Amino acid sequence: MIQPTTRFKLMMFLSISLLFFNSLANAQSKAIHGTVYDASNNLPLEGATVQLKNSEASTTTDASGKFSLSAPDGAILIVSFVGYRTQEIAIGNQTNLAIRLSTSASGLTDVVVIGYGTVKKENVTGAISSITAKNLSDRANTTVSESFAGQIPGVTAQQLSSRPGAQLDIIIRGRGSISAASTPLYVVDGIPGSSIFNINPNDIQSIEILKDAASTAIYGARGGNGVVLITTNQGKKGKPVINFNSYFGLQEPNRLVRMMNRDEFIAYSIWGKNAAYMELGGSLSDPMSARPSRLQYPDSWNNPDTLPDINWQKAVLQNSPISSYQLSVSGGGDNATYLISAQHLNQEGIEKYTGFNQTNFRINTSLNVSKNLKVGMNIAPSFSTTKAPDPEGHESVYHRALATPPIVPLNGNTEATGYVVGAFANFVNPLQTLKETQQATKGSFIGSNLWLDFTPLSGLNFRSQFGYNYTGVESKYFRPANVSRGISRGSYSTSSRRNWVLQNTLNYSKTLFSELEMDVLIGQSIESNKSSSASISGNNYPNNLVPTLNAAAQITGASTSESENSLASFFGRANFNFKDKYLLTTNIRRDGSSRFGINNKWGTFPSLSIGWKLDRENFFRNVSNLDLLKIRASIGEAGNDNIGDYSSISLLSLSNYSYNGSIASGLVPSSFGNPNLRWEKIVSRNIGLDVIVFQNRIQLSVELYNNITTDMLFSRPVSRMTGFSSMVDNLGKVENKGFEFDLTTVNVRKSGFSWESRFNFSANRNKVLETDAAGAPIKISGYFGGDTYITTIGEPIGSFYGFKTNGVLEDKYYDASGNPTVAILNGQIRGNERIVDINNDGVINEADRVRLGSSQPDFTWGINNTIKIKNFDISFLIYGAQGAKLFYPNQVYMSFGQVQGMNSTPDWVRSWKPSSYAGNQNPFPATDVDMSWDGKTPLSYAIGGAIPFSSDYFFRDASFIRLKNISVGYNIPPNSLKRVGIQFARIVLMADNLHTWTKYPGPNPEANGLSGRSDSGTPGDVADPLKNGTDWGALPMIRKFSLGVNIKL
Repeated sequence: MIQPTTRFKLMMFLSISLLFFNSLANAQSKAIHGTVYDASNNLPLEGATVQLKNSEASTTTDASGKFSLSAPDGAILIVSFVGYRTQEIAIGNQTNLAIRLSTSASGLTDVVVIGYGTVKKENVTGAISSITAKNLSDRANTTVSESFAGQIPGVTAQQLSSRPGAQLDIIIRGRGSISAASTPLYVVDGIPGSSIFNINPNDIQSIEILKDAASTAIYGARGGNGVVLITTNQGKKGKPVINFNSYFGLQEPNRLVRMMNRDEFIAYSIWGKNAAYMELGGSLSDPMSARPSRLQYPDSWNNPDTLPDINWQKAVLQNSPISSYQLSVSGGGDNATYLISAQHLNQEGIEKYTGFNQTNFRINTSLNVSKNLKVGMNIAPSFSTTKAPDPEGHESVYHRALATPPIVPLNGNTEATGYVVGAFANFVNPLQTLKETQQATKGSFIGSNLWLDFTPLSGLNFRSQFGYNYTGVESKYFRPANVSRGISRGSYSTSSRRNWVLQNTLNYSKTLFSELEMDVLIGQSIESNKSSSASISGNNYPNNLVPTLNAAAQITGASTSESENSLASFFGRANFNFKDKYLLTTNIRRDGSSRFGINNKWGTFPSLSIGWKLDRENFFRNVSNLDLLKIRASIGEAGNDNIGDYSSISLLSLSNYSYNGSIASGLVPSSFGNPNLRWEKIVSRNIGLDVIVFQNRIQLSVELYNNITTDMLFSRPVSRMTGFSSMVDNLGKVENKGFEFDLTTVNVRKSGFSWESRFNFSANRNKVLETDAAGAPIKISGYFGGDTYITTIGEPIGSFYGFKTNGVLEDKYYDASGNPTVAILNGQIRGNERIVDINNDGVINEADRVRLGSSQPDFTWGINNTIKIKNFDISFLIYGAQGAKLFYPNQVYMSFGQVQGMNSTPDWVRSWKPSSYAGNQNPFPATDVDMSWDGKTPLSYAIGGAIPFSSDYFFRDASFIRLKNISVGYNIPPNSLKRVGIQFARIVLMADNLHTWTKYPGPNPEANGLSGRSDSGTPGDVADPLKNGTDWGALPMIRKFSLGVNIKL
């Protein structure tokens, strides 16, 4: 078997060899030079195509609009550009041309990429949105996913993490599954995959997002969550073009959490410990040793000026650099084209001692073997290293840094220095933990794609593609005893995934009776995925000199796993266009998957869509300035197969048993199989309206959709006679319905000045229609107990449930005898939160818990503006989300006003306090800190009372408006560059995540997840769709300021 590295070397050799195929120019040709301009403003057009009529010879204009081409005498040039009228120009005796293109009546002759093909934009009948290379430029993006935020209606791109190299979470038209993943299918240059982590954003030509089943059904069992099609740059005919693109910037943490400083911490802690001791019946005159240990405090607290005042949040955070360098070379001749690119990204984290670097390569080649046969190869290796001593989230270093008291010195709370009296002993110095922990994750990816295009007859095309992807990950972790409570710990893990796919399509296009255009596609695909992993952990290393596991005194865990799945498919599509008015598209796919039960291995996924160009009808022909008026509708079915490889079969696990009086090991069933298990099914209905007026200056698209997911995976009870209590089955149903609005306007277009805007708006409603056969809700308790997350019929997935509150139980809610005059929760005392008695029965219990909201926003929107003034341009992107809530326990440990040596948020300093104390004692310290009640914060729970953990106090409005990006660019005039041989040069200043307007108290209103790290260094709890929207210690947002340079030779 050929190893991945050998295969990579072979592909590199074949690709480079293609670069030497060029045909000689015609001996009678002459050199033609010229410049292509926008007729409306006389600015040069980059990327316009200049082709010899009746010939395949062509080239494209550079950044200055210039081109050169060899042409025979009497030749005719065809000059075209997206959104402009195509011109035919007779060369005659000219050798230097100035060509001016006028904008077309509409940009709908543009070509849009769809599954296994392309279609003119004006003939699209499904819901498709696009991101062009223009939308990706002038952004200091570390990942492709950052480009989605705020730019596409119906697509949410959440910045869940601020870790270096972190991907955004992409969801298309709402969450459609309870137990299976809701991530879309990614297809790069025609080859399906599961991630876009390894793609250089500068290598992308366009991105298409397929949102309805009319567009995604052709991807069958994997298209239900939407499909993202990515097309990478290809070489173009013409002389070699060298493109250097780079940016360097500074990152800073944005929106830090306000925590108590030293004086606030000591004043509050002394009061809290005194008041709590008095609640137990103690006297402040008692010696400190008479108190319970948790209520004692050292004498040094009486003189706080002698103690450190460390802001531990700032101590573990930093301003950090980021840089990216890319170099590409592209070109070609009549017989071959090539593009070679390389990029290196280096991003230090805003959390100290963290970072990410990645090196991406790409080689895209094509070769015209003959007039009818074209072959090519794309190879994209990528190598990355991530350094993250501790993950983001619950119990992370940053989480504990927030809770570490300011009185702990920078070198305190380690085994070597000892632990500060009065500080929570379990919290090891977070800065030293980051510094001394050794962790690195190395990733390698090799993506390859070989393709062949054969056109034996006019209109008939056969295309074959073979893709092979390899992903390898290796992770090492070691935490010395000094920052691990005296026990050193380490782990090692490795994993790999191999994927290959072979797909063949046959496409036939023909015009019948001069009025009916027909395009028919049939295809076949087969795919195989294999993955494996191994991990081992240990502890009690003799020292820090040898951090590898062979030095560990005790191996605490070891595991290996292997998994594989395969998919076989047959598919077809037919497009019909009658009189350029009436459009019809039908798709069908038949998938067979190894993931599903033996009785449901195969599934069929059809779709039908229609379109009507009303502006072509006679009754609209006299309407001036109407370029396009099209209505369309679609219905279709797609699937979601993200359920794991072996969910349908009974699995075995190891178990010990008694045999002949001794203990032996063997295998026992660990799950109950289901031979009828099948994929989740999504039926999508969509109605759309497309309007273009005033010669492409105003473009509007409106969508109404309804997606219903059925056959969702649930665990349902089975008879105990089976030996199990439950099995996985297809039972549930979820609905996502919504509205999308996308408006693009050219506000001003004249010589030396232009202004374009794009506004998008999306509203989605998620609702559970069915759960199990009995309609029972799915209840999941929160960290503090109680059914915090409930998925029930009629509500969104994973809705938040809890008590509503209305102020504080002040003295006015108690009679003269001290009895409450309002309903209270059992155990509550004065000063606790006042809980609303929803059913007015005079008792606060589970019946008073109500839905408090959902992490899914009511609507999202974005607005992008680009203004050009001669050689200067400025653009800015603002986007927002309204109506979402997050479960935010104010960084747990700090949200209850505890006095156990953990820092808290400063609102607890001014929490409610009794107006008098037993024996007229005064528990307050002598301090300048204002400790009066702020009128809203309840009594510290360290004093007493019942804590309604699942209440609206912990569920916060996460609505926000964010100034996502501003860029100011300048194109250096071409005349000043000629003398140094530069075609184009541009500098740009960029700012990302400049400001966020929100009432959310945490650092990131998009944060989500329960992730953390166990003591062994392995990941802890992960985000769950049923308890989505929980913020536990999320890092602050990253604000970036960058300077970029783009030079073309």
